[in-house]
Parts: sequence; structure tokens; C-alpha cells
Amino acid sequence: MLRWLLVLACTASCGSSRTPVVSVERMRVEPEPGRESPTHAVLPRIADYHAWVRLGAVSKSAAHDGLWLAVHLDALAASAASEGVFPEGSIIVAENRAEPDGPPVTLTTMVKRAEGWHWIQHGPDGTVHKAGELDGCVRCHRNAVSSDMVFFRADEPSNE
Repeated sequence: MLRWLLVLACTASCGSSRTPVVSVERMRVEPEPGRESPTHAVLPRIADYHAWVRLGAVSKSAAHDGLWLAVHLDALAASAASEGVFPEGSIIVAENRAEPDGPPVTLTTMVKRAEGWHWIQHGPDGTVHKAGELDGCVRCHRNAVSSDMVFFRADEPSNE
């Protein structure tokens, strides 16, 4: 079955202070034959992310449209965080907030797969905006190659 997905394509680069240009397009999404879409397989698994390990304090991000981030790790990711290499199946959820103590405006979920990270940008209600190996995410996160493309701030567990 084909699924149609509304995609918001932001052209802001990592760390840019420019206001992102947003365009709307329709994208056909279908899993590989015989394989469930990683996006739709993961969303039910993150329903309880609030109970996961919180990674450091809420902090303002130069990327993520300048929003405040509260980052949560599932048990698998939390057990590997000090090593700096995340095993396949690790899930990291970043709440993107307008205010440090406010509710999430959007969520960015990272799922570690055999071939690398799969990103999902979605609303708190589960509405998917973009998913896959997203260029903007990869472009920025490749700067954290020594920690498996995951950023650690000074107040968070590090791989040292």
C-alpha cells in the first residue's frame, strides 16, 4: 500500500541564524518490499520517551531552528552513551521547544540502523514531517563523527 506524506523541506543549514525557508511538497513513502518502514516501526516505540534517560540539561540549539532541546535516550542508547558508539536499534528523541520549560513544538528522533542513523522529524502527535537520511541532519551531525554522529554537551555524559 502506498502512503502519501506531507514533507516540509527546510533549507536552513546547521548552525545558521537565518530564518529557514520552508516549502511544501508531497512525497510517496513506501517501505522496501518485505520490510516495514523504519519510521512507522519506531513511532509506537517512543510513546513513553518521557520515562527514558534524560541527556543533560535543556539547552538552546544553534541548529533545530534555534529551539531549546531536551534529549532522551532509550535504554539501549543510554547503556552505550559513555562508549560513544551506539548499537543498532538505539533510539534518541529530542524535544524541540520554543521555551526551555515549554512543551515540545516538534520532535526529532534518531534511530540507529545497520547502515547508519535514520532521522524522523515529527509533531508531538506523531504526524511525520520528514524522515530518512535527512541531508540537513547528516550535514550537521557528521561534525560529531567521533561520537557516532551524536552531540554531547559539557554537562552530558561524554565518551572520554
